Amino acid sequence: MLAVAAVLSCSKVDNEPTPYQKITLGTKAAEVNASFIDFSLGLNEAIATKSDEKQNYCLSPLSAALNMALLLNGADGTTFAEIKKVLGLDSLTESDVNAYVRTMMDLIRTADNQTTISFSSSLWSRKTFVPSFTETCRTFYDSEIFENESFGSSTQAELNKWAKRVTNGMISEFTIPDLEFLFFLVTNNLYFKGIWSECFEESKTKNGQFKLTDGTVVTVPMMSAKFKKPKGYLRLETCKCVELPYGNGHYSMLLIVPDEEHTLADAHRAVRDTEALSRIETYMGRTNLTLTMPRFSIASSLELQDALAGMGLKSLFNSRDCDLTKMTPEGGAIGRVMQKAVINVDESGTEAATSTVSTSEIGASGYEVTIDRPFAFAIIEKDTNAILFSGQVANPSK
Repeated sequence: MLAVAAVLSCSKVDNEPTPYQKITLGTKAAEVNASFIDFSLGLNEAIATKSDEKQNYCLSPLSAALNMALLLNGADGTTFAEIKKVLGLDSLTESDVNAYVRTMMDLIRTADNQTTISFSSSLWSRKTFVPSFTETCRTFYDSEIFENESFGSSTQAELNKWAKRVTNGMISEFTIPDLEFLFFLVTNNLYFKGIWSECFEESKTKNGQFKLTDGTVVTVPMMSAKFKKPKGYLRLETCKCVELPYGNGHYSMLLIVPDEEHTLADAHRAVRDTEALSRIETYMGRTNLTLTMPRFSIASSLELQDALAGMGLKSLFNSRDCDLTKMTPEGGAIGRVMQKAVINVDESGTEAATSTVSTSEIGASGYEVTIDRPFAFAIIEKDTNAILFSGQVANPSK
């Protein structure tokens, strides 16, 4: 496991950022990466479409993709083919996927010494897993294996203890419904802590108004900064996009703010596919920027199985058709895919964590942007466009 770095702050950063070194992937890894981005955007759209525009939520598409990739190694037959199709892997093999995961985990952990990222996974079984499956998970996904578990209150306590450790305490409890009736669990976790390359000054944070979807107004702490270094800015047909980098610039938060006459759904549509995301990255200019935006914290719990089934994963959730015999001798189907995510954004930067659990059955003149209405966000790695976290802020007062 990657040890979680000490908490950083804008007022005192103990180390200088490492120089930006471009991440270059091999041919096969680049193909897997492109497929993961397509999956991430598809899942993001599915969740955004079914979400209430009045509700906050946070999602980690990357954690969900890693969860499905791990399950791929335990699948066979129709289930194997469907997971490959939904992940967009085409002619790629599970070996290609595993090699990509290992490479990405190693590369993006070390891309920026002022940004802390840790990946972890664990497998829990009432009996035992197929040995070749556990060996693959240990080698490529840094998995911890828990076999011959009681799947009672003691297992729930151990799950909570494990999640708290690997998410730096951000997720300390993840209650698994009907745990005593389950046969196995597959979990993936992602922890992120990034310090803005230029921070907001706390002394400039003042209460301000934020307009909700229904037209009402709430008063929330609004951060404000006139940045000294140029920031990313792009004007689209229905919204504005602002990019705030962390550390040496490998990671950034993309803020998508709909215009007054447009909706939060329009903001989500602006990044609904790979072409749109690439276009934003390609045409986003660097400009002098004055930004006012709310501090926000979101803790959300999402169930992903309906979205995944809608994307084409049918047999995985059907006990008659699911084939996971490469994972457990008894096989079995997946009953639920749950994701719990927490994100805190303030003057110094961003801290976020998620647990995904599968259970059995710009110009020189400058711009001034005030984010005072619901908006969408995404935390991405610049070279690969990997989407670590995404979501929407409908009401920062909650």
